[in-house]
Amino acid sequence: MRRAEKEQLGADHVPNGWGGKLSDVLLPYLSAAQPDVLCLQEIVHSPQTDHDWLINRDGDHVLPQRANFMRYVCLALPDRRNR
Repeated sequence: MRRAEKEQLGADHVPNGWGGKLSDVLLPYLSAAQPDVLCLQEIVHSPQTDHDWLINRDGDHVLPQRANFMRYVCLALPDRRNR
């Protein structure tokens, strides 16, 4: 993305990770956009698990979550420091 386009769109992004369910769309977008600021919600980082997906249960609400979505976000943004 060219700098002028980035300035028009803004340099910060606040997407909802939806537990990684939209990763096929979100990760290529982040890689192309290279945001200056990125705030993510509903993401999981469970490096000890062997599973690709985990289940978050809250009463009757069941949300499948990609077990290591944060790892994939970091790979999409290799030049960024993670905090």
